[in-house]
Amino acid sequence: MSDGMNYAPKGEANAVVGPGEFVFSVIGLDHGHINGQTNGLLEAGATLKSVWDPDPEKLASFKAAYDQVTIASCKEEVLEDDEVKLIAAAAIPCDRG
Repeated sequence: MSDGMNYAPKGEANAVVGPGEFVFSVIGLDHGHINGQTNGLLEAGATLKSVWDPDPEKLASFKAAYDQVTIASCKEEVLEDDEVKLIAAAAIPCDRG
């Protein structure tokens, strides 16, 4: 992607964890850098579990890019998931809980 808003570099995979060893989810898709964060975590071997955002169009776009992700029904579903070790976020600062 050519604009700064959606710049999401992809590096070479260098797994430091095995499948399922480090599970992460995503909340808030307000800035394109969430894709770079997601790419980096996946390249390190992390497992992407779920995503939540109030905007269905942003969710559909994220799901198209990361087809393994499950769309959560609400933010609390992600926050209360004991399997998730990290939540990557790109929400507007005043909307962060």
